[in-house]
Amino acid sequence: MPARIRPYLRTDYDRGTYPVPYDPDHLFAGGVTGNGEYLFRIADPATDSSRWRIAVNEARGPVWFTHDGTVTSFLVSHRAPSGEGGRPAGWWDGS
Repeated sequence: MPARIRPYLRTDYDRGTYPVPYDPDHLFAGGVTGNGEYLFRIADPATDSSRWRIAVNEARGPVWFTHDGTVTSFLVSHRAPSGEGGRPAGWWDGS
């Protein structure tokens, strides 16, 4: 998956088309939602994976969200309450 996505991210990053906030060479796709948002590991610094953060792009817009934590902490902190659909409050506000 990263090999297919990276050229698009690189083009946007180099042209400034959409504000890709990280060098695409440091973004490794790890998942995708049904709406088309991609979850990336930010592999920076490359030699210390314990410090890698999470980035999620907005599928139909230029907004990116960054989570300073592990994949597990991201999933736990951004899940919808049990029995409710849709995105949880604060999904794109950086909380």
